[in-house]
Amino acid sequence: MIGDPITFLIWSLYLIPAAVIAIPAHELGHALGAYLLGDRSVRYWGYLKPQLRRYIDPYGVVAVFLANVGWGRPAPIQDSKIGYNGGRRALYRLAGPLANLVLALLFGVTLRVLVLAGIRPAPVSAKPLMLVAFVVFAIYFLNLAIFAFQLLPIPGLDGWEILAALLRRRSPGFFMRAEMNRQTIWIICLAAVFFGPLLLHFSVLGAVVGDSVGYLIGRRWGRRLLHGTLGRLPVIRDRLDRHLDTAQEYVRRRRGRAVFFGRFTAALRVLVPGLAGMSDVH
Repeated sequence: MIGDPITFLIWSLYLIPAAVIAIPAHELGHALGAYLLGDRSVRYWGYLKPQLRRYIDPYGVVAVFLANVGWGRPAPIQDSKIGYNGGRRALYRLAGPLANLVLALLFGVTLRVLVLAGIRPAPVSAKPLMLVAFVVFAIYFLNLAIFAFQLLPIPGLDGWEILAALLRRRSPGFFMRAEMNRQTIWIICLAAVFFGPLLLHFSVLGAVVGDSVGYLIGRRWGRRLLHGTLGRLPVIRDRLDRHLDTAQEYVRRRRGRAVFFGRFTAALRVLVPGLAGMSDVH
């Protein structure tokens, strides 16, 4: 959506009410979880009230508009009140994403009712109810996106903290190293998100071109090329010819199935295109 300025601007307008609801709801979920687990200080300091200023983080709001995910300022808690039991810590961390999931379900049901009533969401419309339906959709979408995002097992997110609460005692060194390299891990994750599709396109192109070149080389120079490298000695050449004859007969008989399954066999995958060319498989 960033590529189209008009679409980005319209979508951003609808994300404003969605962010106002989704981000505080996430942090309120954590605060309520802490309260239910024994930390009464969150109520004393007023963190159980839906106060926007307490929970909004500027960087988290920017992430909402740029990546459709976000985060807020967490309520300060007393670890000693919650306890250091792994299960209790995991429940506290799970409370935030669950709050977003509950809201996503509520607004999803509301959106479904509107659609069944003939009111379809539209970002630009002369009918106010269609605009309202799109606001409902934006709130549903952002809550679901934050729920999924926060459960990713990346240091700094709730998913990672849940794993740490449950498994830190078994592998303390692993979690310590991950925390020390948090910035590097985030850079790798962001690079994978932004450059992954481009790398995937080049990988697919490389696989297609590589297989095609291997097929053409095998069809034109295959046996002669092998005789000139591996088969210079008569003993090796005779054995090589026997194996090649067996392999070519198998490929000619099985044809497409041999090529397909050979591509998924680690020891054969680089040889299959050339062998298919030598066997004149089309």
